[in-house]
Amino acid sequence: MERRLAEEILSSLPEGKIVFRYFKDRYALQLPAYAAAEGRSLSEMRRGRFRSLLQKPTVRQVLGERGGRQADWDLLDSYFRTPTEDYELTFGLWGDENDSTWYQTTRPGFNVVLQLNFPPAHDRAYRRYVEPDGDHPFVWECHPVNRRGRHTLAWARLDIEPDEGEALIEEIQSDWIRDASCAREAALERLIEEEVDPGSDLVNARCDAWQLFRYVEYVLSNHRRLWDEAVLGASLWLLRERLGIRKIYMHTFEGGCRLKRMEGWRPPRSLYEQVPRTFCFERVVQVPRFLRSHLARSSRCEFWHLRL
Repeated sequence: MERRLAEEILSSLPEGKIVFRYFKDRYALQLPAYAAAEGRSLSEMRRGRFRSLLQKPTVRQVLGERGGRQADWDLLDSYFRTPTEDYELTFGLWGDENDSTWYQTTRPGFNVVLQLNFPPAHDRAYRRYVEPDGDHPFVWECHPVNRRGRHTLAWARLDIEPDEGEALIEEIQSDWIRDASCAREAALERLIEEEVDPGSDLVNARCDAWQLFRYVEYVLSNHRRLWDEAVLGASLWLLRERLGIRKIYMHTFEGGCRLKRMEGWRPPRSLYEQVPRTFCFERVVQVPRFLRSHLARSSRCEFWHLRL
């Protein structure tokens, strides 16, 4: 999108601290809540696209409070199992009108970035175990992370067209989880060899191999399980509840790599196959209207699509 539009969207978002509370499978309540807000009955939902979510243990428990006969927005949206991870959302811009290849945007211009930042408890434990020295070892400054306040667990890049009521989720990514997981494996190998130095791959940290292993294994473990569904759930919350966007697209693995001209390094396939399928996206041969003028008429493009 054009910078002007991206900046207008950013200026429309709430100011101050935005907490996004999340627990495992929270999305399975979030999506049926949107259907309930449209007036869909429980029997309709059992026949619709979210029917698989109604079988999730948490959803069955919540619906059981109404005898399994009805569901409404308040019932589904207000339930939070304890404890939750209280992530903080921040926002930014990413892109360049003259260089879509390096920025990996489908069309020239800018994306709005949603940054899912760690809870305070994580950052305190991270400093205690990893003992960062100067630059942080799991942060890529050349990527769209939060540079003030809490560290970014993951982000989503969004191309939004309000006039069409459409958005494309260009990317979800977590450098932190990827790099910390690799560092854990290296630390474990060192410990097996009865070495305590974490190895040369870990820079800008004063911790030993035991500290690093404990950080990833215990402090980061829940975030490793949650990050992909939490950042996608937060993106849907932003698009539908804050911006009123109802038609949401996401790249398939093959289509995204081709359209964003990604050569060499490619993201994990599961992020663009398993995750959207989990969220009940449907795979369609259909291009978002706002992209049609940017793609060749003869190209066969598949996207994931979800209407909320």
